[in-house]
Amino acid sequence: MMTATITGCKDILDVLTTTNSEEPAAKEEIYRKKLKTDLKQLDQIRTTSNTAFIELEDKLKQTAKKNTSTLAVRQELQNFAANLRSQNDQFRVQYFATSEVAKLRNKIMQLNYATIQIIAVIENPNEVSKRLNHYFNQQEKFIADYNKMRAEVETSL
Repeated sequence: MMTATITGCKDILDVLTTTNSEEPAAKEEIYRKKLKTDLKQLDQIRTTSNTAFIELEDKLKQTAKKNTSTLAVRQELQNFAANLRSQNDQFRVQYFATSEVAKLRNKIMQLNYATIQIIAVIENPNEVSKRLNHYFNQQEKFIADYNKMRAEVETSL
């Protein structure tokens, strides 16, 4: 029987032998560090606060009640939508090593898209209240899903 001898860079051999011999606890600690790093990257793009969405909903409801949509309010909403689009563009190119944080990112992107749709509906202020209910429900669901997923990820740390 012939035995193969591996020759090469000592660093590569060390990496190959140590990754296979790591204890499960060490692997879990490495994964936790990756998870914490991913959460920090996620929070750099989007803070954990959902107050902006709640404030937006209040503004939209107030606008719908008055049946008016002033230029200033529209401009503010368009700026908010542009910020959400920019956030989604950043998320599209951001790599996350952990699936949990990638799922959080996907949920945030869905929330952003739903909110952008809400803002798009505002262009017809007479129909606002009827047309927005679906999007408000969708937005609330995404926020609840995100909060639940975020809590699960943070409790696993």
